[in-house]
Amino acid sequence: MTPEVLLEVFRISWAKETAKKKREKRLLEGGIPAEKMRGDDDDEEEEEEENGDSDSEEMNITDEALIASNAVMNSFLREVVHRAAAAAEEDGDSSVTGVHLERILPQLLLDFTS
Repeated sequence: MTPEVLLEVFRISWAKETAKKKREKRLLEGGIPAEKMRGDDDDEEEEEEENGDSDSEEMNITDEALIASNAVMNSFLREVVHRAAAAAEEDGDSSVTGVHLERILPQLLLDFTS
Protein backbone atom coordinates (compact mmCIF):
# COMPACT_ATOMS: atom_id res chain seq x y z
CA MET A 1 0.00 0.00 0.00
CA THR A 2 1.38 3.37 -0.94
CA PRO A 3 1.09 6.52 1.17
CA GLU A 4 -1.16 8.02 -1.53
CA VAL A 5 -3.62 5.12 -1.26
CA LEU A 6 -3.62 5.36 2.53
CA LEU A 7 -4.23 9.11 2.33
CA GLU A 8 -7.24 8.46 0.10
CA VAL A 9 -8.54 5.89 2.60
CA PHE A 10 -8.21 8.51 5.35
CA ARG A 11 -10.03 11.11 3.23
CA ILE A 12 -12.91 8.75 2.48
CA SER A 13 -13.19 7.85 6.16
CA TRP A 14 -13.14 11.51 7.22
CA ALA A 15 -15.77 12.40 4.61
CA LYS A 16 -18.08 9.62 5.76
CA GLU A 17 -17.65 10.54 9.42
CA THR A 18 -18.31 14.21 8.67
CA ALA A 19 -21.45 13.33 6.68
CA LYS A 20 -22.66 11.10 9.51
CA LYS A 21 -22.16 13.87 12.08
CA LYS A 22 -24.00 16.36 9.86
CA ARG A 23 -26.93 13.96 9.41
CA GLU A 24 -27.13 13.37 13.16
CA LYS A 25 -27.01 17.11 13.84
CA ARG A 26 -29.76 17.81 11.30
CA LEU A 27 -31.87 14.97 12.71
CA LEU A 28 -31.55 16.44 16.19
CA GLU A 29 -32.52 19.83 14.81
CA GLY A 30 -35.47 18.28 12.98
CA GLY A 31 -34.07 18.93 9.51
CA ILE A 32 -33.99 15.37 8.16
CA PRO A 33 -37.02 13.10 7.85
CA ALA A 34 -36.59 9.72 9.58
CA GLU A 35 -36.91 7.81 6.28
CA LYS A 36 -33.94 9.74 4.86
CA MET A 37 -31.81 8.59 7.81
CA ARG A 38 -32.36 4.98 6.77
CA GLY A 39 -31.42 5.76 3.19
CA ASP A 40 -28.22 5.17 1.33
CA ASP A 41 -25.22 7.11 2.67
CA ASP A 42 -23.83 7.69 -0.83
CA ASP A 43 -26.80 9.86 -1.84
CA GLU A 44 -26.21 12.17 1.11
CA GLU A 45 -22.47 12.43 0.40
CA GLU A 46 -23.06 13.24 -3.26
CA GLU A 47 -25.57 15.92 -2.26
CA GLU A 48 -23.09 17.48 0.18
CA GLU A 49 -20.29 17.45 -2.40
CA GLU A 50 -22.55 19.17 -4.93
CA ASN A 51 -23.48 21.80 -2.36
CA GLY A 52 -19.84 22.32 -1.38
CA ASP A 53 -20.57 21.20 2.19
CA SER A 54 -17.86 18.55 2.38
CA ASP A 55 -15.55 19.12 5.36
CA SER A 56 -13.14 16.35 4.40
CA GLU A 57 -10.68 18.99 3.14
CA GLU A 58 -10.43 20.47 6.63
CA MET A 59 -8.82 17.28 7.89
CA ASN A 60 -5.11 17.23 7.31
CA ILE A 61 -2.39 14.74 8.05
CA THR A 62 1.28 15.60 8.12
CA ASP A 63 3.70 13.80 5.85
CA GLU A 64 5.40 12.22 8.86
CA ALA A 65 2.10 10.89 10.23
CA LEU A 66 1.15 9.54 6.81
CA ILE A 67 4.51 7.78 6.45
CA ALA A 68 4.20 6.30 9.95
CA SER A 69 0.62 5.17 9.30
CA ASN A 70 1.70 3.62 6.03
CA ALA A 71 4.52 1.72 7.76
CA VAL A 72 2.11 0.34 10.37
CA MET A 73 -0.42 -0.64 7.71
CA ASN A 74 2.22 -2.38 5.60
CA SER A 75 3.48 -4.25 8.65
CA PHE A 76 -0.07 -5.31 9.51
CA LEU A 77 -0.79 -6.51 5.96
CA ARG A 78 2.49 -8.46 5.76
CA GLU A 79 1.61 -10.18 9.02
CA VAL A 80 -1.89 -11.02 7.74
CA VAL A 81 -0.42 -12.62 4.62
CA HIS A 82 2.24 -14.52 6.60
CA ARG A 83 -0.19 -15.88 9.20
CA ALA A 84 -2.88 -16.77 6.66
CA ALA A 85 -0.31 -18.61 4.52
CA ALA A 86 0.90 -20.49 7.60
CA ALA A 87 -2.69 -21.44 8.46
CA ALA A 88 -3.27 -22.68 4.90
CA GLU A 89 -0.05 -24.69 5.05
CA GLU A 90 -1.15 -26.27 8.37
CA ASP A 91 -4.38 -27.36 6.68
CA GLY A 92 -2.49 -28.76 3.70
CA ASP A 93 -3.99 -26.20 1.34
CA SER A 94 -2.03 -24.59 -1.46
CA SER A 95 -4.01 -21.34 -1.40
CA VAL A 96 -5.31 -18.99 1.28
CA THR A 97 -9.08 -18.79 1.67
CA GLY A 98 -11.46 -16.77 3.78
CA VAL A 99 -11.50 -19.60 6.31
CA HIS A 100 -7.79 -19.09 6.96
CA LEU A 101 -8.27 -15.34 7.35
CA GLU A 102 -11.17 -15.85 9.74
CA ARG A 103 -9.01 -18.15 11.82
CA ILE A 104 -6.01 -15.82 12.14
CA LEU A 105 -7.65 -12.38 12.39
CA PRO A 106 -8.85 -12.49 16.03
CA GLN A 107 -5.38 -13.25 17.42
CA LEU A 108 -3.73 -10.87 14.96
CA LEU A 109 -5.94 -8.00 16.08
CA LEU A 110 -5.19 -8.77 19.71
CA ASP A 111 -1.46 -8.85 18.95
CA PHE A 112 -1.57 -5.47 17.22
CA THR A 113 -3.50 -3.80 20.02
CA SER A 114 -0.93 -4.60 22.67
